[in-house]
Amino acid sequence: MTPVAPYSRYAEVDLLRGVAVAFMIIFHAAFDLVFFGGQQLDLDSGILWAIGRSAAVLFILLAGASMGLAWRRKHEGKKNPLLMRGIQILGMGIALTAFTWIFFHEYTIWFGVLHLIGLGVIIGIAALSRPRLTFIAGTIITGIGILLSFSAFSTLAPAIVPLVPVAFRTFDYFPLFPWMGIFLLGMSLGEHFFPSGRQRYRISINATHPLAQPLIWAGRNSLLLYFIHQPILVGAIMLLRIA
Repeated sequence: MTPVAPYSRYAEVDLLRGVAVAFMIIFHAAFDLVFFGGQQLDLDSGILWAIGRSAAVLFILLAGASMGLAWRRKHEGKKNPLLMRGIQILGMGIALTAFTWIFFHEYTIWFGVLHLIGLGVIIGIAALSRPRLTFIAGTIITGIGILLSFSAFSTLAPAIVPLVPVAFRTFDYFPLFPWMGIFLLGMSLGEHFFPSGRQRYRISINATHPLAQPLIWAGRNSLLLYFIHQPILVGAIMLLRIA
């Protein structure tokens, strides 16, 4: 692993994203052991459920927070690169939909985390530099989404799948209600902790610490790890089953 260089980015952001990556890998390893390995594990409650939800919330909060940071520090206030980034991530989500539709049709990912983040970036452009607006909108959307998750929407038209929680089989599902609210709250938190792209609270993190380095590296390469970790996990499980 390449050592993490003296930090030009914010170490705490990549460290938290690295924690989210670690949680994601743990949860997906458990899921793959159930789905491909035939193991009996409880993924709908307890510690594994908490790990999976924590990974999702962290990822989406940090995606929202990082959007504002990228706009101020990387793109120098220009919105077009963010728009293209959103379209790119949304395109990756659509490609994943096509892949799962072909190879795992019954569990097709119609609106997963990549769809959500890609659309979140595109929609969030209009809310840049409006932390109060994003906080209010994020709180309302999250609250409505949580309430809707207790309703019986499974009998409604499939067209609402991207919008509100619907009960159906899929590998990955993040409807706009409540998850777009989490994304917007991340934008608001990013503006609070990094106003104008500058750190408000001084947090001392040793980016070269042996425990921090792999997490920071994972945080900086989260999209790559998102795509490659599942083939590696599934391949390992298949090899174990053959052995």
